[in-house]
Amino acid sequence: MIRMSFHIRKNSERFAGKFGIVAGGRWCCTFSELPEDLAAATRALDWAFNWTVSPIFGKSGDYPDGMKQRMKLLEDAEKQEIMPEFTEEEKLILKGSADFLGINYYLASEVRDGVGPSQMEADAHFDYLDDRWEKISGEGSWLRYAPEGLLHLLEYIKDNYDNVPVLISENGCADIVGEEVFNFIVCGFAGSE
Repeated sequence: MIRMSFHIRKNSERFAGKFGIVAGGRWCCTFSELPEDLAAATRALDWAFNWTVSPIFGKSGDYPDGMKQRMKLLEDAEKQEIMPEFTEEEKLILKGSADFLGINYYLASEVRDGVGPSQMEADAHFDYLDDRWEKISGEGSWLRYAPEGLLHLLEYIKDNYDNVPVLISENGCADIVGEEVFNFIVCGFAGSE
């Protein structure tokens, strides 16, 4: 991240275009209004989104404070290395080093306090609950129909990242796997002129 930011700043005069970064845009909302669930939703959003966006578009040029504090609580030194501390010089290099933010948005999740099954959920002490939204693209799919999550995420970006220009770089759902879908696509394409 730092190297990319450094080279963008160093070479920006040579290029006439704009530079951006793409982040996964999973919206995280609270399961309940309990204070511990509200805090868990904030932690989940930090882990799912802010950790890549905050150093570049945030005010400090650094990871979210809550995330840094949580990582320091982990006893495993190897896990603490996942998120290295930036020097003041590195923060200056990172901050504002992209012109726009690309978002890959596919789902939203309700979040509650607790320890979920993934390492990320365990480290941050939250649990994703994905039953609120309808599954799309088949029963085994991780995708959910949650278009309102994109609106909430865009509002969050506007309010927390100084209304940075946003490009929706990915959105949608996967096709249902099956021969009939394949045949429909191939036959439809072959029959068109």
